[in-house]
Amino acid sequence: MDFFDKKSGPSLFRLRYAFQDSRNLFENEMKTFLSTLERYHNFQDEHSYRDYHLPIESVDLIFFEAMYRNYFFIADYLLIEHPILSLRELKLKSKQVFKDDYYELYEHDLAQVVEDFRNLSLKIIKGLKQKVEAEKEYWITIDLNLFNYVTNIKDNGELPHY
Repeated sequence: MDFFDKKSGPSLFRLRYAFQDSRNLFENEMKTFLSTLERYHNFQDEHSYRDYHLPIESVDLIFFEAMYRNYFFIADYLLIEHPILSLRELKLKSKQVFKDDYYELYEHDLAQVVEDFRNLSLKIIKGLKQKVEAEKEYWITIDLNLFNYVTNIKDNGELPHY
């Protein structure tokens, strides 16, 4: 395939450059995702069945936003589509529903997206497993521990415990 043909060459080159440029960030975000995934799942479980009218406290909102950004970066990098609203849209929607300027999100808002995050977790895990397998030689050389960890994650998302 000629990457510099008149139709797609420059666009494909820019896309490959952008992915390479964000590679270090991707590797850091992947490690954050893997090392925090169990905590992410616990957070999602904790916010599944609470009183919908309770506001999200500051510490939980900070964690949710960090989780949100981590998921979205990896999903975008791996070209995984998902139905989750942007953080801005989610907050605007909450403001319209609760007509409150003090709290940014409520339990109702998290309950609306928890299942989507669980599904996205599985898609990301599958995508990471495929990426690590496709780049097997690189990962074995650069980070054998990460390679072994990712390849031992079960398809249902169950993490390996060593």
